Amino acid sequence: MKMPLTNEQKPIYLCEQIDRNRFPVMSQFHQIWEAARDGRFAPSWKELEFSSFPAKIIPYMYLIDVQQEPARFKYRFIGTKVCELEGQDYTNRFVHDLQPRALASAAVCEFRKFAKNPKPVFFMMVANKAGHRRYLYDVYGGVRLPLSNDGKTLDQIIALAQFGHENKELKKHFYETESSRLMS
Repeated sequence: MKMPLTNEQKPIYLCEQIDRNRFPVMSQFHQIWEAARDGRFAPSWKELEFSSFPAKIIPYMYLIDVQQEPARFKYRFIGTKVCELEGQDYTNRFVHDLQPRALASAAVCEFRKFAKNPKPVFFMMVANKAGHRRYLYDVYGGVRLPLSNDGKTLDQIIALAQFGHENKELKKHFYETESSRLMS
């Protein structure tokens, strides 16, 4: 049974430019992707490689293989900081294997939405981290970017995660955006 997401669990998508001064790490991640993209839909993973990214952000990255028909998403790589927050390493497991089930359902829904419109996205949400998760109801956000082997088809998603307990600017921006969204 699918658990509905509450308003505070629904992500806020911000597709505008990332504020370089406010979010320099996310901006740098996006700029590396943009340089490899070189005007195309998306670069391939081979064009990026880990060596393209500063060592300090690799623990916050994850790479997902996108399988078509039926759409399924498998973690190829998850950085150590993301594993720490999740309480376990989901490398080589499908997104629908996440625990609790409500989180898996929400994550699959989010990746399907991204797969239908694979464009760079900056997102923020309050993570529903029940049970084994270390930082209960903290702000979670980051950048998701498409990767393509043929320059046309979404083959992978590369993402950078940021957590409100480490990135106070993210937490502040989330609540500023959420307040203005609720007031309108």
